[in-house]
Formats: sequence, structure tokens, C-alpha cells
Amino acid sequence: MGLVMSDENKSNTQETFELGDTIEIPAQFMKALANDESANSAFDKLSTAAQRKFIDWVAEAKESEERTQRSKQAIEKLKSGDPLND
Repeated sequence: MGLVMSDENKSNTQETFELGDTIEIPAQFMKALANDESANSAFDKLSTAAQRKFIDWVAEAKESEERTQRSKQAIEKLKSGDPLND
């Protein structure tokens, strides 16, 4: 799944997965992935279920600052190959 940066005025963007599900990806996570080729590549190699786990974990944060922090943590986990344990 390739990712496209969302409009900075929008908090989320949408991505369509193989099964036709449309989910919202937090802008902070999209930006973090776009800025880190290694993490983006690792994310693309994950199963759809594993990708959703990362996306949902970031999106569950209520505050923008917390979504940004979770995005940074997710990038580090992706780069190191660590699974997301929620």
C-alpha cells in the first residue's frame, strides 16, 4: 500500500484496503511514514491486519500531541521490526 501525504488542513486521510474497507489514517502517522523511507517500506510489507493495528493504535489517541507521539513510536517500532503490542 503506497501512502500519499494528506492536506495539512485535514486531520485524517482515507486509504482503501484490499477488501474494500476504507479507514482513516491520522495525518501525523501519514506524515511520519512519508518522511521515513525505511519505516514506510516496513509498513508496506506488513499484512493488512498488522497495518490496521498500527493505524488504529495511533488513531485511538484523543489529543493531537498524543497521536504525534504514537506516530513517532510506531516509526521506531517499524524500523526495528518490533511488533505493536497494545
